[in-house]
Amino acid sequence: MPFSFLLLLHCFIFPQISHQFRVFHTSDIHGWINGHRRASTMDATFADYKNLLVHANTSLPANTTLLSFDCGDLIQGTGLSDSTTIPGSFIQEVVALMDFDGRAPGNREWLTNVLINHVADTVYPAMKGRYLAANIKHSRSTKPLADPYRIITIPDFGSILVIGAVEDESGTDSDCTVTEVSKTFTEEYIEIIESSDIVLIIILISAPPSQHETLDLRKKFSSYSGNRIPLLVLTGESHEVSELKEGNHLVIESYTQFQILTEIRFTLVRSDSSTNTLPTVSFSNVSVERHTTSKAAFQTLVNKSESEWKTKQGTDIQEMIDAKSRQLELHFPIACSPKTYLAIFNNSIPSKASPSLYPLVTDTIFPKMDPMQNLISPQTPKDGSKLPDVLYMINSNSLQAHLFEGDVYRDDVFSIDPYQNTFSAIENITFTDMKKLLAFHGELIRTNSDQTSNEINNFTNVYQVTSFKMPTAGKETSAQLNHIFSIVTNNYDCIRILPALNSIASNGKVYTQTSSSLLTRTTFEDYFRQHLKCTAATTFDIVLMVSLSVVFLCAVGVGLTVFLLCLKRRKRKMAEERWKQEVEYVLDETAAPYAKLHQDFD
Repeated sequence: MPFSFLLLLHCFIFPQISHQFRVFHTSDIHGWINGHRRASTMDATFADYKNLLVHANTSLPANTTLLSFDCGDLIQGTGLSDSTTIPGSFIQEVVALMDFDGRAPGNREWLTNVLINHVADTVYPAMKGRYLAANIKHSRSTKPLADPYRIITIPDFGSILVIGAVEDESGTDSDCTVTEVSKTFTEEYIEIIESSDIVLIIILISAPPSQHETLDLRKKFSSYSGNRIPLLVLTGESHEVSELKEGNHLVIESYTQFQILTEIRFTLVRSDSSTNTLPTVSFSNVSVERHTTSKAAFQTLVNKSESEWKTKQGTDIQEMIDAKSRQLELHFPIACSPKTYLAIFNNSIPSKASPSLYPLVTDTIFPKMDPMQNLISPQTPKDGSKLPDVLYMINSNSLQAHLFEGDVYRDDVFSIDPYQNTFSAIENITFTDMKKLLAFHGELIRTNSDQTSNEINNFTNVYQVTSFKMPTAGKETSAQLNHIFSIVTNNYDCIRILPALNSIASNGKVYTQTSSSLLTRTTFEDYFRQHLKCTAATTFDIVLMVSLSVVFLCAVGVGLTVFLLCLKRRKRKMAEERWKQEVEYVLDETAAPYAKLHQDFD
């Protein structure tokens, strides 16, 4: 019997079936749910995203499923996420209305017990089984924080296993514990896979594609499924765009701040066999598209015009966002910037570009505001060294948004400095130790201090330091050699700078830190309000002046009208008085002869 006939017979008895998928993915939103006000190519809000999902779902072709997922880190980025009483509470409320098919939390959502308990009490119930992280637990076992997985059933095709996880090193407070990924996803998942007719495994994790937790999950679930089921791995945290197609694995990351929306299209092909009760499934026709997050781009994706665009769900979300923005006074101008300053570390600024915001912070904003003035010892009188007493330092990833020319809004302050960092200081640093610190090269100084790998780097490649000229070796004056410095930085950087300083300190000296409760963000806002001015009129100024001019002209017009009416009335009254007097005179003159005649007759 010919082989081709046997193959045809096998396909007839055990046919392959297929199903198409359209998946949308976001990660690291960081509060940017109301569009990017100064970028027309990123003006879409989460209301527009909701409109997109509604329209896409109602126009799906037959045999196609639409899914949407997010991989965490919703907070630390805008006023909507960080100026609320509980940071992120409003963002979480909006995201619950997006009806994502699954969402993994990011490490920013577990920093304090307030955040943790808000998730347990509000976010987890609102997400209705779609908030997924198997390796986090509340300290009280009866209080759930997230579900380990969910199963999505595709009629007449099979089921999808969606699992969620956070990275092992997620910073958290006492009310939450994080278990290592390798110890969480045990072989019990084999039974889930085999008993639920699983045809696709989707892994949601707020960790980079190359990080060990992501790699460990890929390895485990490939093994658990017998390498017969494809893995779609959706990641986050590194703020990069990446994709990897490796065998039956598709690994995707989707940038940050809702600047890109990733769309993944693929077909799953399922083959059943008489010798194996479990199906073999494979990816086919895979495509990954990165869409700009503009309303126009979203409308094009679903072929909708402006008049057809709005949906009831999207409108409700936009009304919520607008009301909260007004309540928090996020879009009222507080200052005016005379030029644009880029949130790009000085070493990376292209030539002829706008200046960097980093030296403005360390050379002007912090020194002008003197945030530690009442907490560190007064500096000695000028010693003739011509060296600064205080060096301000911030790391190269501290500033998260540009300061644009023109009106500055309260929301801009949160975008530039979205963290809850406070000020810290290290005092009485000798000239010798400061010189060694600025020349420091070692693993204590990393390009990303959150990463577990020891990335070795130079101190000044990682930290922006107040500008000054260190004297040439061998040419220092006595005053310079005896000069004493202080460092003022934020608490996040201080716990990294201090160990480096102590590791090179002379004569066994041990430096300590002094801490403040003042937020660095508060200092930015105070400086902007007090010192950031424009010489030219801004849009706000022009609108204000025009408005005042209109009001003035209206007031003048009203006053003049009233004056003319009063004058007219007075003239009329005077005319009436004159007419009355004339009539009385005429009557008197006419009546006089008759009065005399009447007297004579008597």
